[in-house]
Amino acid sequence: MKRLLAAITIAATLAASSASAFDPADLKKLKETNECIGCDLSKADLAFANLTKANLIGADLSLASLTNANLTNANLTYANLSYANLTGANL
Repeated sequence: MKRLLAAITIAATLAASSASAFDPADLKKLKETNECIGCDLSKADLAFANLTKANLIGADLSLASLTNANLTNANLTYANLSYANLTGANL
């Protein structure tokens, strides 16, 4: 019984941590079109990305790495940048 409980706890923890990561399809969309409205990019590595004029309205960029990213003229209206790393980013 204890093993079953431990297995359930581990499975729930893994599912919860993976659910809070970015959606790979959203990251691909951003890279291909420079637009990702309402996308989940939380915890994404966007360091050194050229996001000039990117349309990121309502995107979730929480905990994302945006170090040295170029966000010149990017539309970040309603975007969630909570705890995002913006060190050296050009806004």
